[in-house]
Amino acid sequence: MTDQNSKLESAYKAVHNVGFTSDSKATMDAAWNESDHPRAENGEFGSGGGSGSKSASELSREMTELRKSAPRPIAKLYGSNGPTPEQAEKHKQQTSEYNSKMRKLSKEQKIALERDNAAYRAAHSQ
Repeated sequence: MTDQNSKLESAYKAVHNVGFTSDSKATMDAAWNESDHPRAENGEFGSGGGSGSKSASELSREMTELRKSAPRPIAKLYGSNGPTPEQAEKHKQQTSEYNSKMRKLSKEQKIALERDNAAYRAAHSQ
C-alpha cells in the first residue's frame, strides 16, 4: 500500500468510524446508507449537491443561524403560572425539532471538518 493510500484509508476510518478487516467490503457496506449519497439523474455520483458537499465553515454558519432561533426556556415564556398543556406540548415539539436539526448539522459539520482537514493534509504533505 502506498503512503497516499494509507493516508486516505486513515481519513476514511476517522470519518466513518469503520475498521478495515479481511472482509473490508462487508464492513464498509454496513456503514453505507444510500440516501446519504445522492446521485445525478444519470445514476452517477455528482461532485456535490448533497448535504455532504458543504464545507465545515458553511455548516458552522448554519448552526450559528439556527441557534438564533432556539426555543426559549418554557419557564421564561410562561413565567410562574406555567403553560397550558397545549402550550407545553407545542414547546416540547418545537424544542425536539430544534434539537434534531442541531444534532444533524453538528454531525455533518464534524464529518465535513475531518474531510476538509484530510484534504488539506493531503494537499500539503507532498
